[in-house]
Amino acid sequence: MKTKKMTILRLILFVILSFLPVWIMVIILNRRYGGHFWLNAPNGVITLSSLLGMFFPTIANLLTRLLTGEGMKDSFFTFRLKGNLKYYLAAVLVKVAEAFAGAILIILVYLREFSFDRLFADTDWNVVLPMVLLTVGSNIYIFFHAFGEEFGWRGYMMPKLAELMPMPAAVIVGGILWGLWHAPLTIAGHNFGIDYPGYPWKGILLMCLTCIFFNAFLTLLTRRSGSVFPAAICHSVHNGFSASAVLQVCVCMDAVKRFEEVTADRLPWLLFCVTAVTGTVSLILLLRSVETGKSGTLSIPNG
Repeated sequence: MKTKKMTILRLILFVILSFLPVWIMVIILNRRYGGHFWLNAPNGVITLSSLLGMFFPTIANLLTRLLTGEGMKDSFFTFRLKGNLKYYLAAVLVKVAEAFAGAILIILVYLREFSFDRLFADTDWNVVLPMVLLTVGSNIYIFFHAFGEEFGWRGYMMPKLAELMPMPAAVIVGGILWGLWHAPLTIAGHNFGIDYPGYPWKGILLMCLTCIFFNAFLTLLTRRSGSVFPAAICHSVHNGFSASAVLQVCVCMDAVKRFEEVTADRLPWLLFCVTAVTGTVSLILLLRSVETGKSGTLSIPNG
């Protein structure tokens, strides 16, 4: 039987089991590689630590269910393809659209000195679509690493938060927790590097804000489909296909070099605007569709 006290206990245990291994891993790697391991460690170490870290939320989910006797009920661990293909498509297409929107913003803000003809002088339009399909498709194919996070955050954390508070508050609190989970990696140089004013607090703040809005879209996908797999695919595409990838394919080399000169302090805030738009629309849709009781419970829909 669900009680508010038990839900709080399970949520606290899940957060501890998700956060603690990340901090331990980062402390060990920072000591091994002289601090900021994300910038100093070999690529193999970075890749392995990233894959391991992304599965800590899934491990926390399973351990919490085991230790508290919850079982696997309402785990969102199902593909639920029938009637939900539109959400799988949205998981991919929205992220692709965001990448192109981000590229357009970068061109308008940072590449204004390039005329249209000069900007696309070297572009081979015959390879743009195949490159996009190849990049996006490869990330869909290896979405299992993003599943490691999604089975924890959207498959466990968000339903628990939605039992305790209204959905808008759950999205905000969940996004902040997700952003703070990244904090040791942000301090180690992940996402934004270390060479920016206000390091690392400004990076941690931006990560939390980004996670709030991204959380809204991922929660919407999970709620509408009754599955964490659309969110996992979306998360994977988000990680592997970006505005930078679009620019690398579409604009001339001079423009790419100019883009690469944009500081890590400015560019993420610009791209955050795109994520914020998607997140705001997602929250509106989520509020219109979610089945809530007095506590705002998020449940797996029928059908």
